[in-house]
Amino acid sequence: MAVFGCAGCGAVLTAAVSEVALPIHLADAHWETLQPPLLEAGSYAVDPAPYGPPWRPWDEAGAREAAERGRFAPFGALSDGPSDTVLLAPGDMRGTRLILERAGGYCMGIDGRDGPNLACLGCDLPVGTRMDDCGCWQVVRLVPQAVMRLPARRSGRSWMGRSCWPPARCGIG
Repeated sequence: MAVFGCAGCGAVLTAAVSEVALPIHLADAHWETLQPPLLEAGSYAVDPAPYGPPWRPWDEAGAREAAERGRFAPFGALSDGPSDTVLLAPGDMRGTRLILERAGGYCMGIDGRDGPNLACLGCDLPVGTRMDDCGCWQVVRLVPQAVMRLPARRSGRSWMGRSCWPPARCGIG
């Protein structure tokens, strides 16, 4: 289990989450269709591919570079953003606010084209990008340079000064 925190002030930004494999259907979304969350609540995955601005037009990047990134047909633009973004279900986020001037979208939500649109409530550092527009899986991408992995804290109930985990072991729940 892990918790991600702000690299600027150390504030907790996520619920406790467990790492899972990157879903193979990440790039398989259909425009004009609302998608469900990409990941189950309580899980996260790491995307090794670059994501976010700056964006480079397909013609500028060229077919060879695009193919090296797994794009084999013309596709608008390629990202030169950070690699190794942490992907989470939007409901696992804590302690952030939406940066309204970066909350652009196509028709039904936020698409992330303007870069990080979530800021830490503690220090206002942009820490992630929420996406939920049509054609996008509902997901938050944490900016690797803006977050740090914290050890997860156990949330077991205490009974007479002792930690009871799991709660059933202590006759609770």
